[in-house]
Amino acid sequence: MADSRILYIPFLLLVLVTTVGGCIGTATTHGPTPSPTLSEQPDMVTFHEYFSDISLGRLPPGGEMPFDLQRNVSVFASDDNMQLCFTVIKEVQINVKNYNVATKQEWDLGSRLIKPVGFAQRFTASPGKWEMRIYAGDVLVAVLPFEVSSQTSAATPEPTLSEQPDEAIFSKYFSDMGLGLLPKGGQMPFDLQKNVTVFSPDDNIQLYGTVIREVQITVKCYGVPIKREFGIGSPPSPIEPGDFGSGVPSGLPAGDYELRVHVGDVLVAVLPFEIR
Repeated sequence: MADSRILYIPFLLLVLVTTVGGCIGTATTHGPTPSPTLSEQPDMVTFHEYFSDISLGRLPPGGEMPFDLQRNVSVFASDDNMQLCFTVIKEVQINVKNYNVATKQEWDLGSRLIKPVGFAQRFTASPGKWEMRIYAGDVLVAVLPFEVSSQTSAATPEPTLSEQPDEAIFSKYFSDMGLGLLPKGGQMPFDLQKNVTVFSPDDNIQLYGTVIREVQITVKCYGVPIKREFGIGSPPSPIEPGDFGSGVPSGLPAGDYELRVHVGDVLVAVLPFEIR
């Protein structure tokens, strides 16, 4: 069983921003990106007793679990293969419910006993805005907002990444990775807003993930318009199994970026995000 200690590892990204042809310019600083208002607030203490991660994902047509699973998805097409993903660290009885934000109706999706393991189950939802609610027993431990479009996946193309990560190597060392926002005055990990892709220049951006095998990572930041890596950083030592978080420098100019994570010289994750 993986050690569930939360590791928050400071590392430095040396940011050398070069403006080319006006592609990335000076941006007006805004306040923190407001977080979605949830209908109920989860119990994070109970969450961390039983889980290291809960998220929503998409399995592309013809994809194979777990290698092709796209994690941390919050917007789906109506015909997507939608997956609820867990990493359980202690045996727990879960109850899952789906809440329609517009109608304020709740549907019971069932319950089951899960042993410590990585686990995913398919679910369906009609077009609209929803919250997936997960309970440990009768205690709410996660609320995952998501939206289902009336369009089909053929009309919803995936973003084109500058490089394709090695999913097999990723799955060897990680069960989850994403970008999040820590509000001003917030405390890690309880106040971290996960699965965020749009930030303001002065936001506290956090790279977070769950490690299943000790690993040394290298992190690089890539400016999409200028097609250049302009920030390089690495944690000072290997990351042990468990949850980790690490800050990304604020003050980036407005524009489109990719945070690239490497294990050795192998690219294992590309996380697109935007500053505006």
